[in-house]
Amino acid sequence: MNKSLYGKKKKLPFSINTMITGILFLAFLGCILYGFNDVSSSAKEQQLQIAQKAVERAAVQCYAIEGRYPPDLSYLESHYGIILDTDHFLYHYERFGSNLMPEIKVFELEQGE
Repeated sequence: MNKSLYGKKKKLPFSINTMITGILFLAFLGCILYGFNDVSSSAKEQQLQIAQKAVERAAVQCYAIEGRYPPDLSYLESHYGIILDTDHFLYHYERFGSNLMPEIKVFELEQGE
């Protein structure tokens, strides 16, 4: 009763199969998390751009109606109905003159600031 080695299938030990499955799962999970991070980063960038464009549009509207740029952001809030999200963004508004476009920048606040 000599058994041939060619007739038997070699099976990997259970621990190696488990390790391969675990590695594939972790790689898949890593790809998903990277994708979520990329989408989140892109969404934050879009929010910054939208916030900045809203302030710029309100300033230009003020100039078109009144013939001068607003003195500060609170003027835009009270007279043009713009709502500033100061919980998430830091707004920089610097006016150089009543007839010159002000410097407007919006920055994201870090969590906990």
